[in-house]
Amino acid sequence: MSPPQSAGRHPRVRPRRRGRILLWVLLILGLALAVPVVAFIIDPPFSVETGHLTAHHERDVDLADGATGSLRLDLSTSPGIWSTYLPEAFPPIEVSARVVDASGAEGTGARLRLYPIDATLPPLRLELDDAKGRIAWQIACGDVGPTCAQSYQVVAVGAAPGAKVRVAVDAELDYPLYVEAPAFAGIDLRSTQLDVAGAFTATELSGSARLSADGPIATQELALSTGGVTATAGGGLITASAVRVDGEARPTGFEAPPAVRVAVTDEDGRLLADLGVRPGTTTASSLRLPAACAMPCETAWRVVVLWQDLADQAYEVEWRIEAGAVLPSGALEVAARRVASEPAPASSREVTGDGTVGLGGALFPEQDLASPLAVTEGRLPDALTVLHVELTLRDTVGEPVRDAYQLVAEFPDERRTELRQVLLPGETATMALAVPPCPNRCGLTAFRIIDPVQPDLQAGGVDVTWAVRIARWEVPS
Repeated sequence: MSPPQSAGRHPRVRPRRRGRILLWVLLILGLALAVPVVAFIIDPPFSVETGHLTAHHERDVDLADGATGSLRLDLSTSPGIWSTYLPEAFPPIEVSARVVDASGAEGTGARLRLYPIDATLPPLRLELDDAKGRIAWQIACGDVGPTCAQSYQVVAVGAAPGAKVRVAVDAELDYPLYVEAPAFAGIDLRSTQLDVAGAFTATELSGSARLSADGPIATQELALSTGGVTATAGGGLITASAVRVDGEARPTGFEAPPAVRVAVTDEDGRLLADLGVRPGTTTASSLRLPAACAMPCETAWRVVVLWQDLADQAYEVEWRIEAGAVLPSGALEVAARRVASEPAPASSREVTGDGTVGLGGALFPEQDLASPLAVTEGRLPDALTVLHVELTLRDTVGEPVRDAYQLVAEFPDERRTELRQVLLPGETATMALAVPPCPNRCGLTAFRIIDPVQPDLQAGGVDVTWAVRIARWEVPS
């Protein structure tokens, strides 16, 4: 029998038990230190790196008897891809699809067409290279949703019926400068081959128009028909180019909107395609079929070409529409129904005046000279306002006028468009420009005169004479 313990004495902790307690304490401290270290490695704060995401996907596509194959391409992003930033702050996702052989080489002789499946999404700006079988486009996720989900129908057209081609798809997203991609962020690409019956049939229709400040609108009505045959795939493509035809170029700034706008609308005035075209370039867009146009299809389109330049320049605009469908038989037809032009504006008036104008302030009287344009999402504006301005800076008696001033027009549109022109004493400066869409205070209230040496100077004034013509053209709906 063990001897009794003395009162007031505690039992001694055995060395083995003491070691276990110390081990648990060290383990807990280690985990407490490891968690922030791992988190720091995965998502370090104050990083100077810029995020960059890529995705690659390939699928073999069997070409049917009509040398045509099709696949459904689905693209989405992980929910946390944007971190604490809104999608609108990011550049668009760059996506490309190309036809390659087994070794990955391009130029197989096949070409691709891309048609959005979701008719509610905006049309796609496309880059085409049929010689290499390549097509590229951009996705602005701010216009789509938090996961940027997109679905497309990709049609591959080859030279040999019954052959097999490989479609390779790549997607890239660059984050804003010094914004790192969150942990586990990514872009997901998936595809499924679709069963199509028949051969890919395409028909083209082209047109041209000359646009200027005195004739800023041209339209063309089209009729589309599949001849009563049901198509298993289909859509459209529009390309447009513009050439300046009035001689010397007049720069309007890097942030200026494209000088020409080419759009396609359905019978109800909804936009099916919308292109901004700059001189010397060719742009392309997918052209989705109207939502009410279930195959077999009988519908009408309208091509609307708008002059929206900030300088008095004329353009020759050419456009081409390709309607394509996979048809078991028959032909696809696109025909011009009627060419419409706008020979005269719906309204036109002139405002003249003269007097001393303070530097930096509104040049013309405060009045509603150019009404705000009604802009509805998914539709063209209801009107186009063109301003013709003549302004003469007169010599004044007393304090001499500087060698040069600047006539400045600032419009509160989404780009905060600004236009500047040198203003010399005794000479007349002329302008012709389309008023950018704006919610309020449009037109002449945007004009002012500044001293380029002291642009913030509010004192003093200049003696001017002006004549302004405001022409308003109705845009066909």
